[in-house]
Amino acid sequence: MHPLIVLTFFLLALAFYQASGGADFNPGADRFARLARVEAASARAASEKRIVRTAPPTVPIPVAAPGSRVEPVDFTAPALPLIRVIPASENPVATSAVRSQPVQVIQAEPAPDFRSVRPSRANLRMGPGKRYNVVAKLTRGAEVRVLQDPGQGWVKLRVIDTGRIGWIAGSLLTARAADG
Repeated sequence: MHPLIVLTFFLLALAFYQASGGADFNPGADRFARLARVEAASARAASEKRIVRTAPPTVPIPVAAPGSRVEPVDFTAPALPLIRVIPASENPVATSAVRSQPVQVIQAEPAPDFRSVRPSRANLRMGPGKRYNVVAKLTRGAEVRVLQDPGQGWVKLRVIDTGRIGWIAGSLLTARAADG
């Protein structure tokens, strides 16, 4: 049995020697040949692809003066500009009050969303999910102001008593009774 094991190891070693190139084996040459093939392939690819960056074409855009109106143009007629600008002097709608008053857009801020904690204890976390660390523990009835409710089941809030900001599962909150 012992001579059979020695013979098996000898045959395996001989097979490995032949598979690796035998007496002509050079470990560095193979690595450098592979690197040369990769560099040649990337050089061929770079020569085939020529990236030409050009500046975008400049197109003159007609600009209407304040008080002017813009009328669409018939698209079926060939070689006409797409927009026709009518000067303010020809525009019967333009008045001095309209020209001098800038438009002011006012966005109403939404009413603050106050809620309270429903269970006896709830974890306030650093992010929206159980994988985030616990910042504080809130008790039943703790009042909070909702800062963000992305609709994913977690709500970003600020604790009214302490001012801490964190995330809590939306199912653990109830709407606070309206103050009378």
